[in-house]
Amino acid sequence: PSFGAAGDGVTDDTAAIQRAVDHMAIAGGGAVVFPAGTYLVTATITLPTFRQTGNQRRYAYIGQDATLYTAAAIPIMSRLPPAAHDTGLADWTPYFHGLTFLGNHTVGQTGLQIAGSYGAIIEHCHFFDAPTGLDLMFCIMAEVRNCIATNNDLYGYRVRSGNGVWAGATPANSASNITVLKSCRSYGLAGMTAQFYFSASDQCRMVDCVAEGGAPVNAVYIENGGGVVDNWEMVNLHTENVPTGAVLKVGDAGINQISVSGLQITQANVLAIDAHSSQAADTLTLYNPGYIHATTKFDAAAFEQIWFVFGFGHDSYDFALAANWV
Repeated sequence: PSFGAAGDGVTDDTAAIQRAVDHMAIAGGGAVVFPAGTYLVTATITLPTFRQTGNQRRYAYIGQDATLYTAAAIPIMSRLPPAAHDTGLADWTPYFHGLTFLGNHTVGQTGLQIAGSYGAIIEHCHFFDAPTGLDLMFCIMAEVRNCIATNNDLYGYRVRSGNGVWAGATPANSASNITVLKSCRSYGLAGMTAQFYFSASDQCRMVDCVAEGGAPVNAVYIENGGGVVDNWEMVNLHTENVPTGAVLKVGDAGINQISVSGLQITQANVLAIDAHSSQAADTLTLYNPGYIHATTKFDAAAFEQIWFVFGFGHDSYDFALAANWV
């Protein structure tokens, strides 16, 4: 059925979109398909909070080639628990595809905010001009694929627990474990906190991602955040900007294993890894670096062990040179 959204960028389509989402929720799952157009949103589109019934998992498709735009200080789409935390909140499997979430840099804006999912897929979406592009909390085994975050003031991609966001959520019971960012790009604004941010979530991975644009404080920020992070992995990150902090900042203690492979740093005078002040992790493993600019520095004094597994190819960066470690 059609729910009356205009998609002309002028008409307020909030109520029509919410009717479509509510219709899907009443059905227990289904699809909300946007025809091409720009949809003005003036209040948050509230995504359903239904839970698994018996062996029936709830699925939802939300997408197509459309832009959802807001000038308000809101998340454009959001799923937050209606009451206190329970583990059933994660029994929802959404698939977001082909949508652009467009803000105008108003404080409080987020493109897409999801609290609670299992196996969510966010694919070919664009998060543009909002302080936070994508915010995942308590999203287990989520995959974010082939997405772009552009001109975000604070975070491009944020993967974290629900600690402090809703009642009863803690780092232990609401982590976004085993979440993967694959082939995602962040074109950052100068001074943004982090293009890619991970907190209190175990076994997360970044694969084939790109950090470019203005100079962020840190391209990638990872922290224990009061949770359990036994392993975190970054594969083939390509960077084209110069963070004022580091490409990879380890923000606190309690991370057991960090693995970095295929790191490419194309600009001069970049601090690649900063873990000096965090007393951070037990082990840092660097595998098969790609191109590392000759002026790149590493500050990893807080790691108990650092392992190097090399297969350089054309790169001749000297990790053994004392001057490369600060």
